Amino acid sequence: MAEGVATLEMVYKREVDELRHRQKLGIQKPCFMTEFLDAGKDRGFSDEELCFISGTLMEAGSDTTRISLHEVVAAAALYPDWVERARMQLDRVCGANGERLPVAQDLAQCPVIRGAVKESMRWKPTIAETGIPHCLLEDDNFEGYRVPLWICVHLESLGNIEFGLGLDMALKGHLGFGAGRRACVGYSGGVDNLGIAIARIVYCFNFEQDSSAPIDTSTPFHSKNDGPFKVIITPRSE
Repeated sequence: MAEGVATLEMVYKREVDELRHRQKLGIQKPCFMTEFLDAGKDRGFSDEELCFISGTLMEAGSDTTRISLHEVVAAAALYPDWVERARMQLDRVCGANGERLPVAQDLAQCPVIRGAVKESMRWKPTIAETGIPHCLLEDDNFEGYRVPLWICVHLESLGNIEFGLGLDMALKGHLGFGAGRRACVGYSGGVDNLGIAIARIVYCFNFEQDSSAPIDTSTPFHSKNDGPFKVIITPRSE
């Protein structure tokens, strides 16, 4: 554990030191971290605290996005129907001959892509395996439903449907970012970044399973070393 913490601190410190070096050279553009480091001076944060706060935010936004994109690539190879629906919308907005790449402003006109963002979090949640069951300590009522003491809600039918079949449901607003005090602080950035990434890979590439190595959806796509599965990726056109 101590070795892991030391490694994290080294990585985070390197990133902060490089940012500070760019500030001294006058080439660092304003961003969240420049503002946070300036504000941290007055709040009495130690260098270690500054490094871990900034590093945790950076890692949380990058690693979870990577895992979700793994899931989307697998889903594109396994369930091509939703990909075709998404491409029809993307071709209408960005051009059927690759005139330009999708941008954030295009997502409002591409509901299938927005649904795919939420589907990636429902189909294979990036952090669900760290959670624990929750139950009530007393009887309660919620929007006309009676919820008894000690009950745990487990929607097996919802969790088992294949990627894409929940797209229309996903567009109703359900999202796995928490709420209230437990809401993910990176919600807006995460949704936009994932949406742009999904739109661009679906717009530009075809995805097929490798017949010699079928994709196993029963295992999580969390591998940090070897690739979690094999997939054949080709450009949509030359």
